[in-house]
Amino acid sequence: MKRAVIMFAALGLSVIVAADSPDDWTGRDGKPSNLRAGTDCLSVADPAKEFYVFSVKPLPVHPDGKYQLTGTFRQTGKGMPPAKLYFGIAMYDGNGKWMNGFQSRPLEGTHTELAAPAKKGDRVLKLRDASAWKKQASAIAFGAKADFSDLPNRNISPVITHIEKTADAWEVTLRHPLGKDYPAGMPVRQQSGPPYLYVRAGAPLDGEWKTFTSGTIGGPGLGRDRLWKGTAGVKVVIFSAGGQKAGIDMKEIVLKEIKP
Repeated sequence: MKRAVIMFAALGLSVIVAADSPDDWTGRDGKPSNLRAGTDCLSVADPAKEFYVFSVKPLPVHPDGKYQLTGTFRQTGKGMPPAKLYFGIAMYDGNGKWMNGFQSRPLEGTHTELAAPAKKGDRVLKLRDASAWKKQASAIAFGAKADFSDLPNRNISPVITHIEKTADAWEVTLRHPLGKDYPAGMPVRQQSGPPYLYVRAGAPLDGEWKTFTSGTIGGPGLGRDRLWKGTAGVKVVIFSAGGQKAGIDMKEIVLKEIKP
């Protein structure tokens, strides 16, 4: 795996991480990773346990930098159900706090205001104009700013379950009661996104090595493959579908900065 680092350096690419030791990885919530050193790879030490790992520390990134993530994987073990791989990056703000998509991914064109006060315990909120809002798993971000300078916005509602036009406003229904009061006129927007930015989500693995490489991650704007606004660091995250049990080998996990 060290050869990968040499190769990228020879191409003039800035390697941020080439995590090739079990010590480079941790499990969820800071628990030890379920990895051991194999032959030129890392292997799941116990395929009867959940597979879900992060690179140990957030790696600093530039807000408008451009990056590429690559990794090579295969499934191991006989009699195991087909493994489905999730591979991507988790993003963190300047305080090292994780940013998820509901906090960080605005749906553009959805900026509006509360048409009536929203009270703690309410499950139906009235908005002035939700005509551009999408019927999907999402949340209301309160105190939204038109220039997106509020991102990541963690002042969000429970998950939206229904959006409906009424005679005098738009009604948005929440799965759970609202946790605090908000006044009429409060600027809001709809936000929705995954917990991580994926290179692959649910990719099937078998006994042959498969290499997955992202397109360009980052650059200006709010597109699908951009770093979320406010990102100061990232971790590589790799797991099996739903955190299920899986025997997986992995190698050549490399995040590199693409220089102009």
